[in-house]
Amino acid sequence: MSVLSRKSWHDIRRRRARSLFTIATIAFAVAGLGLFAMPSLMDQAMAERIDAVQLHDVRFVTSDLVVSDANLDLLSRIEGVRSVDARTVVATRVFVGNRREDAVLVGIRSFEDQGVDIVTVDAGGRPDGPAVLSDSQNGRSGRFSGVAGETVSLEAIDGDLHEVTVSGQGGTLVYSQLATETVVLYAPQDLANEIAGVKGVNSIELTVSDPDDAEAVAERARSVLMGIDPDVVFKDLPDVRSAGSWPGESDFDNFSTLFYVGAVLALISAMVLISNTMTTIVAEQVREIAIMKAIGGRRRQIIRSFLLTVGLLAGLGSLAGALLSIPMSNLLVGFVGREFFGIDPSWGVSMPALGVGFAIGFIGSMAAAIPALRRAARVSVRAGLDASGGLAPSGRLDSLIRRFTLPRNARIGVRNLARRRARTVGTTVQIGLAVGVAIGFLTLGITVAAVTAATWDTMSWDVLVIQRGSADLDDTAGDLLADLDGVEMVHPTLYNTLEVDGTQLESWGLPPDTQLFEPDILSGRWLEDSDSGHSVAVVGRALAATSNLSPGSTLSVRTARGDVGLEIVGIDGRLMNNGTTIYLPLATFQELLGRSDTNTYWVRSTSQSQSDIDQLAASAEDTLNGAGYPVRTEIRYVEREANLASNRILVNVLAVMGVPIVAIGMIGLVNLMTMNVIERTREIGILRCIGARATDIRRIFRWEAIAVAALGWMLAVPLGWLIGRILVWVIAEIFNFGSIAYDYPLWNLPTSLVATIALAS
Repeated sequence: MSVLSRKSWHDIRRRRARSLFTIATIAFAVAGLGLFAMPSLMDQAMAERIDAVQLHDVRFVTSDLVVSDANLDLLSRIEGVRSVDARTVVATRVFVGNRREDAVLVGIRSFEDQGVDIVTVDAGGRPDGPAVLSDSQNGRSGRFSGVAGETVSLEAIDGDLHEVTVSGQGGTLVYSQLATETVVLYAPQDLANEIAGVKGVNSIELTVSDPDDAEAVAERARSVLMGIDPDVVFKDLPDVRSAGSWPGESDFDNFSTLFYVGAVLALISAMVLISNTMTTIVAEQVREIAIMKAIGGRRRQIIRSFLLTVGLLAGLGSLAGALLSIPMSNLLVGFVGREFFGIDPSWGVSMPALGVGFAIGFIGSMAAAIPALRRAARVSVRAGLDASGGLAPSGRLDSLIRRFTLPRNARIGVRNLARRRARTVGTTVQIGLAVGVAIGFLTLGITVAAVTAATWDTMSWDVLVIQRGSADLDDTAGDLLADLDGVEMVHPTLYNTLEVDGTQLESWGLPPDTQLFEPDILSGRWLEDSDSGHSVAVVGRALAATSNLSPGSTLSVRTARGDVGLEIVGIDGRLMNNGTTIYLPLATFQELLGRSDTNTYWVRSTSQSQSDIDQLAASAEDTLNGAGYPVRTEIRYVEREANLASNRILVNVLAVMGVPIVAIGMIGLVNLMTMNVIERTREIGILRCIGARATDIRRIFRWEAIAVAALGWMLAVPLGWLIGRILVWVIAEIFNFGSIAYDYPLWNLPTSLVATIALAS
């Protein structure tokens, strides 16, 4: 080993605690970059699951359609079709004791012989007779435990209750996604048809040989279905799955983006620590640098020596971090897969992410040391020999501190920080960045919650009455609602989807004079009475941004009956469905879909008492169900609180994401205090000799830590505002929201100060 190599090893071993802290920090930062492996790992897990359950490539939602085995065989012989299945999907309610919950019941023709969207049995057995299989994800929402052997009642379309037994738990990718919002159950086809009051099926599902040919196969299958029953009604556009995509993929990708931002910020924090560490090493060794130059050492050799030290630290930290990223990314993917998708992913390794993480960690660490290396190269022989190991002499700052009336222990600790300025500044920056990141993430969550609450508050309906069966919600149903006690206003609304550039978007058919929704028109105008029957629409601002729309533009959309052009008359600033909603006159939407009924009524109560609203919802259900209109209801204040509760979970997740970054900042503080203790062993001994107690020594160093933490917090306040603003901008760019009102609550500041001081102490 060369002399310079031995010196580098000696520098690392001489300050082992500092070296270990630095390596650990780099390792945590590089491990955080392992989050970039999540998409490939999840894609791999989902590919395995898709193959296992034969996820559909094309799915039709139809009216009651009687299909025989011969009809299914005819569909299976369509060019490009690999397998086909048909089932009944019915919205119902499940009664658990005295409690009732909305439910989706999926009727399976044969649990032993499923061709598409196979429902697997994870626990218990297949349902036989009056029995159901509970989706494994039901328990996560807390709506229904679904324990095998439990007895519940299902409400049929005629209001009768059918008592069934839970045979076990299982699921499939498509319907398990619904379990976060409603109870999902699987039953034999006959039972589902009896509950739905139908004779056939309403869901036709196909897999194709070539996913890229799915659109063409869907058109051929549509023609065959119309040949089987010319009167068949397609309730919505066919669900054509893009090659390689899977249910919930976009939500997973958007959520992962926040993890990526956290990983990058953790890396930046780690780089600050590397720079701080190298600055400290250089400050400690100015005399050694001067001696090396005095005996003929060249700048290049000195830089090479320090560069080797950084390289060893960076290499060890990056290697440890890359290895640590494997279990961390797999555990996180496993958690997300089990909790949100009902799958148990097998472990995998993303070699590209592993290599990129190591390279970024190593190169970033080396780059962070450049400023310190430049200072080392510029140290002159005379200045280095005159230096005292990096301890700055007393100066104006030290004199200023003396003027403050502080406890003696506090004065000694704070003066020591002033005399080691480079190290103190580096640690302050690191703590400021760490706490600022935590404040920024928390602010992002609070801003999202505030925007969500504001969006809900633009709607003033209290009860949503939703079609639950095949009976049309016509004007008679609206009159029955209007005659109920406690009803102030009733508005018919038609919910459906329109396809724009291959993406299905929720669309609302509204009476132009609606008073139960308050739009925020950014340009153009809102719908007017004269628009009824005309092909006009108002679109959300995110859709307007992605499709480059403005008042006067024409938006081409696809409906279940074909393509149509809509003239855009206004841009709405509300973030309904993330700003992608299409609003049309009710009469126009009905004409486009070939129907004269609606599927939803907005109802406003004369009383805003929650108990009165609950009673009104129950009365609406009972009245319409008794009149032959099977419906279910949603209560706005309940849905609003549920949505805000999910946002609070997001806030907690974002706060937790800041913990590793804060931990890196605290590692920097521990590094600082460790170095102070090591360098001041002689001073500590002298203090003990003149009567200082162990408590006094601890107080001196505690005051140092608190002072640095307080300085870091002062830096974190503006940094937190800036980081939060950037994070909100990132979210707005991802979803094309445009500008979002930024909420930076001042109560964050004292809370973060207390937390920072507590950690420092």
